[in-house]
Amino acid sequence: MNDGKTLVCITKQDLSIFYSGETTQDNQISDFVEQRYPWNYVQNQAQAMAYQHAFRVALRHGATTQAELYKKQLITLVCKDVAEYSSALITRHTGYVGNLYQHTGNMNVHTAQFYSPPFRRGLQACEWHYMLLNGYPDWIPPHAMVALDVLDQAQVPTQKLWVARLEKQRTPLPDPLLCVQFGPWFVAIAEWV
Repeated sequence: MNDGKTLVCITKQDLSIFYSGETTQDNQISDFVEQRYPWNYVQNQAQAMAYQHAFRVALRHGATTQAELYKKQLITLVCKDVAEYSSALITRHTGYVGNLYQHTGNMNVHTAQFYSPPFRRGLQACEWHYMLLNGYPDWIPPHAMVALDVLDQAQVPTQKLWVARLEKQRTPLPDPLLCVQFGPWFVAIAEWV
């Protein structure tokens, strides 16, 4: 178990096998999950070990479809563990309690922006519009950059940085969010008016 203070022993390169969405070698996943990844939450580690065992059994019996499904679950679980750690770190250091959520749709990992699936807020249809941080045209206040620096100082290997704006009928509403992506998991680390 990790000491809860740092993810120093993993890097963006380590997690790139999980973030890229590309096919990975089965032994890469097994080695990383069992030996190298410093699990932050014991329940995630226990679930990962169960998935890992099922993954190996599926491989041993030639059930390649099942093995691929378990591999996907392992990848998602590692990303979730890093996202949960990041959320707790931001809360501890800044006091901000942001949402942790999973985008399960087919997001193009090479896109500069995307919309969440529409949802209802009261009687209004809304959606989140995500733009990469480096393409966001408006001013972002210092406290949001401080939150990002908290992750940098803890050496958390982020995948992508997004600014999310809630939109009603494609009209932006106030209070954007600065979000960090870890595979399919997103963590809001700051918001502003």
